Amino acid sequence: MTAPVCSKLDAVLARLASDTLARAAGARFTRVNDGRRISSVLELAPQVKLAAAAEYERFRRWIRGVSAVLDRRGASPSARRIELLAADLEPLVRCTRRDAAEIMEMRWRKSFADEVESITAAISALLNQHASAFDLIQIAPPRAYAAVDIPISPNGADAFRLLPSDASVLEYGHRLYQALLSSAAQDVLDVAPGTAVRYQLLLDDAGPLASERWELLHDGREFVALRRGTSLARAVQLKAAPPPVAEFTLPLRVLVTVSSPQGMENLDTGSERAALEAALGTLVVLGLVELHFAPDGRLETLRRLLRAAADTSRPFHVWHFIGHGTHNPSTGTSALLMEDGARHVHRVGGDELGLLLRSYGPLSTVILNCCHGGRGIASSHTAAPARAMVAAGVPTVVAMQSTIRDDAANMFAEELYGALCDGRSIDEAVGEGRRRLYLSPGKERTEWGTPVLFVGADSSTAAHRSRKAQG
Repeated sequence: MTAPVCSKLDAVLARLASDTLARAAGARFTRVNDGRRISSVLELAPQVKLAAAAEYERFRRWIRGVSAVLDRRGASPSARRIELLAADLEPLVRCTRRDAAEIMEMRWRKSFADEVESITAAISALLNQHASAFDLIQIAPPRAYAAVDIPISPNGADAFRLLPSDASVLEYGHRLYQALLSSAAQDVLDVAPGTAVRYQLLLDDAGPLASERWELLHDGREFVALRRGTSLARAVQLKAAPPPVAEFTLPLRVLVTVSSPQGMENLDTGSERAALEAALGTLVVLGLVELHFAPDGRLETLRRLLRAAADTSRPFHVWHFIGHGTHNPSTGTSALLMEDGARHVHRVGGDELGLLLRSYGPLSTVILNCCHGGRGIASSHTAAPARAMVAAGVPTVVAMQSTIRDDAANMFAEELYGALCDGRSIDEAVGEGRRRLYLSPGKERTEWGTPVLFVGADSSTAAHRSRKAQG
């Protein structure tokens, strides 16, 4: 597998170098005075300049994907080196490179071409040096997480009555912990060292506590959801045992629906698609992911695509929705805002999505990249689309409980899919995505608690497992 993958990566670099040199050959050589010195530059036509900028941004996102793969496979120093070389390549691709004015044009252009060739060759050498990092490896077997059900009662709601509106995230998380202790035994979060645990919060009878941001739970030492080997999920109680997450062979087949109905805040569907393609681009090049985009945001189109995939025995493993969600506080219900035939708003609730996914499944995971996909009254399966889909038989759903920045959503998606393709379980993958956001230097750091993992729990055994875990 290594040779074809490296050939693809080399082809990307060769095409970038070729396009850059072609633009440079057609650009006018001129001298400019920036107020401090006179420099030699290439002048591009406005349209060509925009095309060059767009090409570099695509390449830069692709490099970030390559860097993420190398990071996950233990080659972080080379990943950093590749990113630095990519930054050095920017003024060349954009034809904004400056040099001393006294250099003659022919020599200047020769130096330009040599630099393009040198940087792309250095990137190619680093990629080939770590060729084994791009092999389609599987971490076998995926880490097994023991399920521990934790019922939450409204008894702990008193812990929030005096909570100031400007409380820190840490203080808020510790108040959640106090509320949890009011509902369960104090040692419910204590497990044997080295044990991987999924804490499944049962919120059906939690009353006002059901709407709190439990992903920020802090036990006085650390945020529970950020701890490696620990997963925090919201459980949908089912009448029977929840379906297991279906095993799949790579590539991971992902169906993406981007919905931007008229009358809503404008969603740049082209940019949304490009951002996801960039985040997963390297996984696609490596043969780890097949990314399929629905032609529109209609529910009927989704039905046809799921049916066709099922009929050809090539089902999709993940449905990824990008768009708007809505939440009605008076009824406690949430819905996805999809499109009708005229691109007007079509509110799609969890019951409709549940029927569709049950009919043409099974999907392993649903990713809802929209606001309010995970909100709604906890006791109602139709309140939040995420809960309804789990109730309909989707093993796991990852939703956003509030607005999430585009950059943060793309970073989370890149890490989530990358971990799944490495053979990690959905619990590990969500955890890796959270830690990626928490450890990032930008504003995305504060959004690690926005994604919510929904899973199913057998209501007939939930109480037994909870008592067993406590005692």
